[in-house]
Amino acid sequence: MTRAPLLLMILLAPMMAWAGEGWTIAISGEVRAGEDFTAELPGGLVFALDATREAPPSPPGWTIAVRKADQAEPDLVWPANPPYRFDNVRYLDTGYGKTPEQMLEWKPRRFQFYDDPAAAEAARRWIEAVVLWPTGQEPPSRPDPAGVGVFNILESRVGLIGEQRAVTWMRFEARLTVEPSP
Repeated sequence: MTRAPLLLMILLAPMMAWAGEGWTIAISGEVRAGEDFTAELPGGLVFALDATREAPPSPPGWTIAVRKADQAEPDLVWPANPPYRFDNVRYLDTGYGKTPEQMLEWKPRRFQFYDDPAAAEAARRWIEAVVLWPTGQEPPSRPDPAGVGVFNILESRVGLIGEQRAVTWMRFEARLTVEPSP
């Protein structure tokens, strides 16, 4: 993944409030269709808007992600936000039959995330055992997500990508918080 060019980020204004191991950070920026956005978070994490590749035929847009800065996987948002097989808060796109206008109506988007890849992996194993491929055996325990995020689209433009209507540009803000460990 590459960082969005500085001009596209326009404003990356982290405001951090440290409280022990917890933190809060506010991020604002803008992105165009087909371009990724990343911002560094405390604890070696990054917040990302991963642009859809090969759009179309894939629905044009972005996916909200949090991950370790040096790893493309695992995504620390997916295992914290059901539903796991259908549209959910992570998808900023026109998939699942949504129009661009319907996608833009979902604001703010509130999501949870893990700040530890091991906890996200434990949650993934729980999802596989209980939701995706239940076996009837005792499932592993599912850890609670440590972080919460709020993503809000402030301005946007809708246009054509190929022959498909999509959001072609957006300005946004996000606020992410991890509570201190007990």
